[in-house]
Amino acid sequence: MCAQWIIRDDNITQIIVQLNRAKRVSKGKVRYDGQRFMFLDAIVANALHPEPRIVDAERLRIAREALFSEKFATSPIGKRSLLAEITRREKNYLIRSPQEYVLITNISSRPLPSLRRRSLQKCTLIFSPAILPKLANLRNESLPDSLKNLELPRYNHFLRLHLKARTPQEAIHRGIDTIDYLRSLWCFSINYQRYRFPGGDPGPFNDLILGPVHSLHDSNGKLKGLWSPHMYKAPSGDYHVLRNWKRALAFERWARKRIEKCSDPDWVILQFKRYVTALDSYDYDSVFLHLWSLLESLTGTKPNEPHTVTVRRAAFPFTDNEFDMSILNTLRSARNRLVHRRESPADSESLVFQTKAYVEELLRIYLDLCMRWDVSEIPELLDKPRNLNILKKEIRQLRMVQKWLTLNRR
Repeated sequence: MCAQWIIRDDNITQIIVQLNRAKRVSKGKVRYDGQRFMFLDAIVANALHPEPRIVDAERLRIAREALFSEKFATSPIGKRSLLAEITRREKNYLIRSPQEYVLITNISSRPLPSLRRRSLQKCTLIFSPAILPKLANLRNESLPDSLKNLELPRYNHFLRLHLKARTPQEAIHRGIDTIDYLRSLWCFSINYQRYRFPGGDPGPFNDLILGPVHSLHDSNGKLKGLWSPHMYKAPSGDYHVLRNWKRALAFERWARKRIEKCSDPDWVILQFKRYVTALDSYDYDSVFLHLWSLLESLTGTKPNEPHTVTVRRAAFPFTDNEFDMSILNTLRSARNRLVHRRESPADSESLVFQTKAYVEELLRIYLDLCMRWDVSEIPELLDKPRNLNILKKEIRQLRMVQKWLTLNRR
């Protein structure tokens, strides 16, 4: 394992030159002059190929410590020397012995039937109506005033997640990721083809959300940290959750089996997590942009390809293909105005529901096909014609070509 740059060489050179100009050494310690260099650790961290075993918070810490390394107090920073220092620190991080942690949070619902324990992604999740008194006291005593005044969900179903991680930052990241994967399958089943009338008090689309406070403890129960989402608003209730809960559990079991056997389970899991986290927000402009970005990912639209590729492939699952392409082109236009001119759509909530429907159909296609097809090939299938007569003609032609090539090998 070795850290590598992902941006152009001339850009790296400019960054290194400016770092050396701004660098100051005092009593053997490195510092950088100027406000522009206060957050350069984030630039360096994002200029590197991400190591999948290192979470974002730790990548940022490693980049920061590398920039302020004592090594650069006596020698200039270079492209190779900075990479070598980052690689050394990444290796030291990865050989750390994992520690046991317990993450405690809650989901916004009354206690759900048939939900007690899950084993998922090397984590054990235990659901209960209340927190253990000892852990509850530790949480409540440590809550700052800003978190005590947060709007709480009407109902709570508490969750205790046991896992091993190298640091508290890795533990909270992995823990929330695991819960979001499980929650994404439940929410997909509950939300599928579901709409609501626009207007009224804006709230998250998901009725099953986390928070507002997550606490992390070591194996002895000692509090290691508290986290809260940047934006939190309690859902309106759990009516739809309880009404569709049996179906959600059945879908979870079915979907997990298929995802585990597909060619790239991590990628499919990521798409479902993007779906659920997008619908956790009550900023509808943000939800709309996140769902459109997910649509681009599911249709395999490359950065250099036009949005017409996204539109054509996203319309594939629907019978009235031309009509859906017209809707998708309207959504694309609204997305472009929002991104490039900051013109908020006339009714963001309605556009979210339209985009959500296309995302859900594509996710369903991935689940249907992921055991028989390579996940990376599914976007190519979305380019095929829906007309069965045309497809049969193409199949006949391909068979003729195959037969001719077989008989005329040279």
